[in-house]
Amino acid sequence: MRFSVGLFFFAGVVAFCLSSCDFRKQPPELSFDHLVLFVEQGDSIDRFFHQHFTLAEKATTVHDSQGTEGHYFLFFNTFVELLYLNDSSKAVENETRFGSAYIPRWSPEYCPIGVGLQLMPFDTSGMSALYHTYSSINDGSFNFYWMPKANRNQEQPLLYISEPERSYHQFESLEEVDEKVEDFKREDVKRYLTHPKGMQRLSKIRIEVSADQLNGKNVATLNRLPQVEVSRGDGYRIVLEFDDHRRRKRLKSGGKLPLEVHY
Repeated sequence: MRFSVGLFFFAGVVAFCLSSCDFRKQPPELSFDHLVLFVEQGDSIDRFFHQHFTLAEKATTVHDSQGTEGHYFLFFNTFVELLYLNDSSKAVENETRFGSAYIPRWSPEYCPIGVGLQLMPFDTSGMSALYHTYSSINDGSFNFYWMPKANRNQEQPLLYISEPERSYHQFESLEEVDEKVEDFKREDVKRYLTHPKGMQRLSKIRIEVSADQLNGKNVATLNRLPQVEVSRGDGYRIVLEFDDHRRRKRLKSGGKLPLEVHY
């Protein structure tokens, strides 16, 4: 049995739970949900993730109308999606609905990093001036994603906001999976959350961009998130820190997007 997955993320086992706070007293606030990396089959990051992390293979999803395919790696507090371009013709046809051209993000000179966001409380009033709404043609639920118009600058990281029910449900432990995941998915989810080197929680993402992109709108949004830090570099580079780097160990991957994992 396969899990059902939506745009850019694993949604078969996740359901976002609203807290008991009185949101009427709080202004809407963006927070980090998950990470997307634009990769190619067999490139350095593709090989790196499949070597060092457990693939949620039943969640692998072809986004037919987008011309893309997603592979998912789950952690206690988030997930990482590797996004592959399968059909450039469909991707070009989808650009107007998507709100920006995304094929360039597989080219070395453009940013191959995307970040999924949550908005709590989920109040989208007044967002139309800065955001484009997007829903996949083959998404029967008609759920929308709010895509910043700043995504049109492909040298900036791509951002999008998911509706609350599409956001990732976090786990405190493997034992919590027994309480919150349906029986037929439970053992798969536990296996997907168990990685060869024991990494559990993504605690920090550090992204480097060129100096001329530091003042971009999407970079500014990311730098307001406590889990993400964007700084100046010679080009695109990313560091993923797991479990607060408690074991003081590192893994590295080269290629067009240099990657380090600290755990």
